[in-house]
Amino acid sequence: MEAISPIDNTASSIENDYSMTQENSPKGVVDDSGSLSISCAQFDQIIAARNDRKVKLEDRQKLYNEKKANREKVRRRQDGHEPIGFGFRIKDFEMAIIADIINFMDSKSTIAMAFPSNQKYLKDQGKRINHLHPLCFIWTIARDDGLKAKLRIFRDNSAFALKWNGFLGYSAFHDKGFGRNMEKYYNHRNPGDYQHEFDAFYRSLNIKADVMSPYAQSKDWKGFSSAIIEPSSYN
Repeated sequence: MEAISPIDNTASSIENDYSMTQENSPKGVVDDSGSLSISCAQFDQIIAARNDRKVKLEDRQKLYNEKKANREKVRRRQDGHEPIGFGFRIKDFEMAIIADIINFMDSKSTIAMAFPSNQKYLKDQGKRINHLHPLCFIWTIARDDGLKAKLRIFRDNSAFALKWNGFLGYSAFHDKGFGRNMEKYYNHRNPGDYQHEFDAFYRSLNIKADVMSPYAQSKDWKGFSSAIIEPSSYN
């Protein structure tokens, strides 16, 4: 039987084995010299650059959307709202005037309301919106809970009767108001001829048509005004 040679554990033998391993190993595994690390770093840079481009595209899209929204706001201010169709249009500044009139009346006592300076202010503001269709006027108020609440106070407090009647145009100080304007637009017409306008108006505000229609049909504009500021008139 042939004898097994003993394992050579000398330093020279170990060094020879290491050299052979280097020669037989695939290139880049044993002697990488950092090339794999460099490739990973380059890949990370590519991904970072792509993400940066994506962020820049998103920023540009956001800026474009903001500019588009601003242009739409300008267009609405110029063209106005058409809440019920049929060419009844109202602009933002006109809506602001309506709110100012109600808020001004609310800020003054009944006695102060009779002062010539205050009467002049209200009349001057009224002249700026005299051209408005009255349904656009009341639409502005009907969509604002705060304005409706103030009008209910004018109506329900006897001390503020001057304010309520002035709002309607049925006072010695104000012969122009919502009630008077409704008379001008509708009292000479048959109810069947204008019902479609009121139907669209009710839909635009989610109003109960069965509550409001009797007032419009009978041309009771004071009753119409009173009903439209009541929360129970809305769906």
